[in-house]
Amino acid sequence: MDNRSLKQAEIFAFLAALFLIGIMLSEKARQDNPPIIVLSEEDKSFRFQTGSATVPDAFVNILHNNVIPQINQLSKQYHCDLIEIVGHTDGAPVINSSSNLDYANDPDNILTAGSNTDLGMMRALNIMKILNKAAKANQLKNIKHIHPYSAGQMILPNQQLALDKPFENNSKRRRIEIRLLRSHLRRTDQQMMLATGSSK
Repeated sequence: MDNRSLKQAEIFAFLAALFLIGIMLSEKARQDNPPIIVLSEEDKSFRFQTGSATVPDAFVNILHNNVIPQINQLSKQYHCDLIEIVGHTDGAPVINSSSNLDYANDPDNILTAGSNTDLGMMRALNIMKILNKAAKANQLKNIKHIHPYSAGQMILPNQQLALDKPFENNSKRRRIEIRLLRSHLRRTDQQMMLATGSSK
């Protein structure tokens, strides 16, 4: 092989290596998990009224000005198309109220919380409505699905179960967590769980 052919082979090998590195970096970004966005009531801007799921105006403004652009950027960076919104409360019990959350799909129904689990879900639902409007306005370009959930008072900020602090009133525990995921990976996980369960 002459010097010219050898040089061309070296250039080709170098370009091929760059291409493979690019694929590996792209795949790593796809597999990495984005950070969880935590909107804690330790910050008064994210504070709901006691027992209420109405999102205060200051909270709405920060969602539009800061949180939604952050979600949009992270969803692009990590190739996510699914948002999970998890409502967390403290352990102070909800009193003198009964739940009508079974009618959450009725747009004319005014929801009332009969438990902390209800309250967490109602807050997640109201955040979901704001993010849905942002998605429809093309402010969340990658997002196709937004799902609300409630953890009630059961999970502490360190992700431990709150089994020994059932009635604690603590602003650190009252929070909204926004998780960005990839729906195709979630479907794969669910299919694996079903397959594992069906084989037993």
